[in-house]
Amino acid sequence: MRFKNIVPLFFIMGLVYSQVIINEVLYDPTGVDTGQEWIELKNAGGSAVDIGGYDINATSGDYLTFPTLNVPAGDFVIVHWNTDGINDTDFSDDIAHIYTGSTGFSNMGNTTGWVALFNSTTHSSSTIIDYMEYGSGDQTWENSAVTAGIWTEDNFAVDVSEGSSLEYDGSGDLGSDFVEQVTPSQGSDNSLPVELVSFLVEQSTEGVRIKWRTESEFENIGFIIERKTDGANWIEIVSYKTDEFLLGQGTTSYPWDYEYTDRFVDKGKKYYYRLADVDQNGIVTYHQSENIILESNPLSATPDRLSLTTYPNPFNPTVNILYSVLDNDLNVKIEIYNLKGELVNSLLDNNKSQGWHSIQWSGLDSKGNNVPGGTYFCQIIAGNEIRNTKIVYLK
Repeated sequence: MRFKNIVPLFFIMGLVYSQVIINEVLYDPTGVDTGQEWIELKNAGGSAVDIGGYDINATSGDYLTFPTLNVPAGDFVIVHWNTDGINDTDFSDDIAHIYTGSTGFSNMGNTTGWVALFNSTTHSSSTIIDYMEYGSGDQTWENSAVTAGIWTEDNFAVDVSEGSSLEYDGSGDLGSDFVEQVTPSQGSDNSLPVELVSFLVEQSTEGVRIKWRTESEFENIGFIIERKTDGANWIEIVSYKTDEFLLGQGTTSYPWDYEYTDRFVDKGKKYYYRLADVDQNGIVTYHQSENIILESNPLSATPDRLSLTTYPNPFNPTVNILYSVLDNDLNVKIEIYNLKGELVNSLLDNNKSQGWHSIQWSGLDSKGNNVPGGTYFCQIIAGNEIRNTKIVYLK
């Protein structure tokens, strides 16, 4: 449980509240880690705090004890982990820089780890004042943090890509309160263009239904949905560039509901989904992930409408096209057009049975030549109905 604008450290009923918080963590920098990892602390309260004698811990057995350092309200302290340097305690630019030194310190974990902040050189549930863990739960100081009321049991932030950081979104004591920042920054609160209040994945007769609600949006162009299975990498399956239903609302203070159905799924598999938003500067912000195990074949039900879905999108080298047929022996045409409206390739012109079917396109025109990368339209005509969807070919 974290609070902002609180008077300096105090204790109530065994719970610990602090105005100095762990604000951003870069634990897996691009390239060599040593000397590049850092932890950003912020004085989120309304008055200055002297953190002299506080301890911070980010790898087993490695603790940094802070020198006398009076942190003004709203200012930041950057702890440069496992690296030498001259401490900069001048807050004229709102930032102080503290170096742990390299002797006796180890690199932070690149896939799992934690950061624990104590208001003392002794370490227990009564002295821990902030905590976060990433990649997995039940790590070194989780029990103490849970007892102190500043973390949730068995909870953790999702491991992020190399070069990205995890930044606290300003409220809560869950791993999902830390969001991925693909452009880490020291000494500022990275803007979060979307305030996400819910993200749900559930099974439906057509696949996995993904639903989310935003409380507000700021300069939000749209959303990206990524998916993975155990042991695999995240893959983008759809974005606002190819599906108009994922376009954002720009700037709005009103709640907004979104929904997308992933039909390229199989019974018995476990799928993970995560959501990202993109602002007008092209900055991508990742939100929490959810998972689901399919208990039945989502495409076993008879379709009740003409559907056209593509995956992955954008694609290279091949895109899968999933479509539904409502009646038996119905003539179906599937064609690819360029942005000029010119026919690029006819993939199908045949009678198909009722149900779900799929076909692939590998970026070839009707003569077997590779087409240029870019945006194309996939069109299905089944009886008297027509559906179109955009697909993006990456080269």
